[in-house]
Amino acid sequence: MTANRLANRTFVWQGLRSLVAMLVVIIYSRLMGAEGRGQLSILLINVQFFMLVLEWMVGSTVPNFMVKYGLKKTVRFSLISTAIIVILWCIIQGCVITWLSNNNNEGMALNSTFSGACLLSALACLNVLLGYFQFKGWVEHRNRLQVLVEVLKLTLLLVGLTFLSSLIVQGPLEGLGVLGMLWVAVHILDVGMVMWILVAATWMSVLIAMAFCFKSIVSDWRNMEDQSTKDVEGATGEGWWEKWWLPKSAFMDGFWSQAGHLLYFALTRSPLWVINYYSDDKSVVGILANVWLMWDTLMIVGNSYGVVIHSVALTGSATDTLPMLSQFTLKSLFRSLLLCGLVLIIPSDVYSTIFGWQFGNMYLCFAVLSPVVVLATVASPYAHWLHATNRFKEIFNVYLVSMSTYAVLVLLGLCFRDFSDGMELGLQQAVVGIFGEENGIAENTVLVHWELISLIPAFAVLLYRMRSVVNRVQ
Repeated sequence: MTANRLANRTFVWQGLRSLVAMLVVIIYSRLMGAEGRGQLSILLINVQFFMLVLEWMVGSTVPNFMVKYGLKKTVRFSLISTAIIVILWCIIQGCVITWLSNNNNEGMALNSTFSGACLLSALACLNVLLGYFQFKGWVEHRNRLQVLVEVLKLTLLLVGLTFLSSLIVQGPLEGLGVLGMLWVAVHILDVGMVMWILVAATWMSVLIAMAFCFKSIVSDWRNMEDQSTKDVEGATGEGWWEKWWLPKSAFMDGFWSQAGHLLYFALTRSPLWVINYYSDDKSVVGILANVWLMWDTLMIVGNSYGVVIHSVALTGSATDTLPMLSQFTLKSLFRSLLLCGLVLIIPSDVYSTIFGWQFGNMYLCFAVLSPVVVLATVASPYAHWLHATNRFKEIFNVYLVSMSTYAVLVLLGLCFRDFSDGMELGLQQAVVGIFGEENGIAENTVLVHWELISLIPAFAVLLYRMRSVVNRVQ
């Protein structure tokens, strides 16, 4: 299969995955409301942050570790790393974050901590499997597994709703089924139930994928010799520590690989964290969380090309990755512009119809973020190529400059509040003018925050720096 065809197929698979994921989010957004959606999104962001720390050791470098150190040692290393991060999660999320948020509900805090630990463990196993598929060059297997996770989330969510609908036997909701609950948008789901659905779906996907490739895993486990024993001349064996932990050099490679991801994560999620901190209305975070979902959905364009570039550069199956990289970034630009344009012509009341009446102003935030989506999509193939060629420090430096740019802009907005308030209101009025309707927005009510506007120049710097690094190292 040619690289272009593989990229197109990956685009289709990732598109299918995103559509199913969108259905899942639509369902629990309608049945949780904007405030519940906001609480869930903050918890998932915290989980994702710890997951990114774990990916310092069990992440995108897993296929590199399998090539260099063998399957057995990589899996053992992944197990002990996961155990360490899960323990840290239980301490920080269960004690520190609960204390900082003044959460007096011990039952809810315990449930969030335990479900988050189970989700972290499941995601770690999923990462190892995805890394194994990348190591084998099985891009199609990787795509199918990611789709399977989302399909199981949707299935389990509908099963849970079926069970809940059978419990509604009194009052005006008597006899209301699943479709009825979805249509009326009854706020019947809570954060705990949705978290356990995500945990169950992820673990089931891992077990199913392992069952289908069990023979290949067993064969590689038996036949792949640990490279660490071969590298030491005259080595007669390893101690328990050497069998379960990788050398310091590998650890540093993983650190630099993930340090860039952590900065990128901080750059993209900072608006949600900041607004959640100073805003008493958590429904704002819920609205923004769904806008970020749209962003991630449209990012399948750049990521589909990026995954193929990453695989080709990693396996060494083609020597013309740089011309391919130039071609893929251009296609990412045109496709992202097309998709963002299609989204922007959707009437604004469609959002409230799909997600629920509290999400009607999503279009304002997405209209502001659309340039960021395009910039991030074009930068994706560059980032994947640099990552596959182990240029981790270059990626880190690019994200550091971009994050610094964003932080400076936010601080300037705080120092010159009148200017930033004017920018917020002016940009909001411009967007409303383009759409030609106000949808009940009160005069001088700001829904577009300075923290969102600041992402545009920050991502412009990111793309410029990323392209400059690629041009310099090629």
